[in-house]
Amino acid sequence: MNVKLFLSAMFAGAALMAADPAANLVLKQDFEQGVDKFVKAPETAKINMKAAPAVIEGRTKGSKAVQFNDKAKDFSINGVKFPVPGNVSIWVKNVDRVKGSGAYRRFFGTTYSSKGYFGFQEYTGYALIFVHGFNKKNKNIFVKALPLGQWNHVSVNFTDKHIDVYVNGVKTSSADLPESISNVSGNLVIGTSGIIMDSYELYNRVLTEDEIKALAK
Repeated sequence: MNVKLFLSAMFAGAALMAADPAANLVLKQDFEQGVDKFVKAPETAKINMKAAPAVIEGRTKGSKAVQFNDKAKDFSINGVKFPVPGNVSIWVKNVDRVKGSGAYRRFFGTTYSSKGYFGFQEYTGYALIFVHGFNKKNKNIFVKALPLGQWNHVSVNFTDKHIDVYVNGVKTSSADLPESISNVSGNLVIGTSGIIMDSYELYNRVLTEDEIKALAK
């Protein structure tokens, strides 16, 4: 046995395991066991919703997704601190385009807090990441509207003062922030009327481009 080659392979394998994003997964739902079940979550995590979205066929044959509507617009997850640095990755499909002045569709966000809040929303013809209220300053990061009628993977890396947005494995937007978002205190909110969601994941570190590309397959 070539000891050098063996040790090299062993250390390479260890490095890959250390870089596995699953080790940094904080929260995940894929709705395979229902709307109120987590794949991974802290013991304190609890879903808060007025009405449950419909469970329908998911991104792959035999899998499940949820469809939000006017009665079941969204839900929040209490008891989970949003990590910064961190990453939110989602699989979503738009039923139709946003219509009307001022109308919007939210994919994810945090609940309002006087200390600051943020989220990813789509408007007529475009989408954006909004970062509002941190030290009373606001920042909007514009993103192209997601392709209609298909599954889209959106992954957003958050650091203390920077955000990168990836759509279907490709970086589409990037921006520095005017203020630190490290003290975000709101709960994570998922969904809004007019979208279908196959899964969402929350990580406690930023993901590499290769990791995001792998998740987007």
